[in-house]
Amino acid sequence: MIRPGWKRAFGIVAAAACLAAPSRSEAVPYYTATYVGTGQDLDDSGASPGMIVNRTTGAAYPFAQTWIPIDSQPAGFFDGLPTNRVYQGATYPILTTYTMRPTAMTTSGIVLGQIPTNRSSNPWVDPAVGYTVRNADGTFGGFVELARYGNYYGYPLLSEAGRILINRRDFGWSLHDVKTGLETPLRDLVPPELLAKYAATPYATAIDDRGDILVDFYSNYATRDADVYILTPPGLEAPTPVPEPSTFGVAAATIAGLACRARRRRDR
Repeated sequence: MIRPGWKRAFGIVAAAACLAAPSRSEAVPYYTATYVGTGQDLDDSGASPGMIVNRTTGAAYPFAQTWIPIDSQPAGFFDGLPTNRVYQGATYPILTTYTMRPTAMTTSGIVLGQIPTNRSSNPWVDPAVGYTVRNADGTFGGFVELARYGNYYGYPLLSEAGRILINRRDFGWSLHDVKTGLETPLRDLVPPELLAKYAATPYATAIDDRGDILVDFYSNYATRDADVYILTPPGLEAPTPVPEPSTFGVAAATIAGLACRARRRRDR
């Protein structure tokens, strides 16, 4: 039994611990938000690889995504992917072994994919989504399930930084860290003043190699046009806009024209 004096002392220690606990921003630092334009401003044609280009201002923001085609890997590369046993069939179900189907991967060996988890006449109709990691010796770790079919929208987005964006049915986009196994709702990474400005749920559209996240904020759902931001992880410099290559060409042509005009005046 704890005596009253110990209770009082314990209460003081607990209160001190609460006061010393890190704030929300210290526990999970907010990402840095960089405005890049409206959805109508941005060029998503792929004409400028590794860049997000604002066609109105001519500014380009670095946003590199490395795509590694699954079918470009040598024979045997995916041997040993995780498997799962699921009953297939309706009247007379048979316990069948299924191998994970890879859909995306990073250079570090993180492989995103699907695998059946539910009994069905065709288990591939409603597979779970998740990932595995390819070890240095060519073997694979276990399948880490992110969500069952019907509990997420679209398809997860994988980054070279070892982070996965997934749009969950219950609470929207969240960011899963492969290294720590922790997952954070995207709203908890956005600066509070930005959430207050739009009072809308951020919608993720892409994640680049270093972990920058491209998000849309809809201020007017009727027009379906969004303000677009790049969210940069803590510890990284926010992307700095640079003139888009075509803008460089126009500027160079203008300077050359002015130089020629000045030369003609001097020659008269």
